[in-house]
Amino acid sequence: MAVKRTMLARTVEQLHSALPTFTDNDYDLWFQKRLVAVLPGIHATILQNIPNTMSCSSYKSLIAGINTVFSEIPAAGKMDVYNYIVAFLTQQSELTGNSYQFS
Repeated sequence: MAVKRTMLARTVEQLHSALPTFTDNDYDLWFQKRLVAVLPGIHATILQNIPNTMSCSSYKSLIAGINTVFSEIPAAGKMDVYNYIVAFLTQQSELTGNSYQFS
């Protein structure tokens, strides 16, 4: 798990400056395809490097990628993902006045 965590952290660190310009397709490519093997290493620090200003479609791609490996994520990482989801949805609700709906 330590190797996955390190590889994911370094990759997201390298992508950090590009993430704000990612399209929905970029999020899909990176989080549902390229990073799936290392996503079980996700934790709060990595999530903090992912902008929370992404579109809802990009957010869905990110969460879908995490969901594919959720059973492999350690308990602390699962809690970090939960906290990230709550923060994102709270922010979206405050900005738009609407609750987020999955289709």
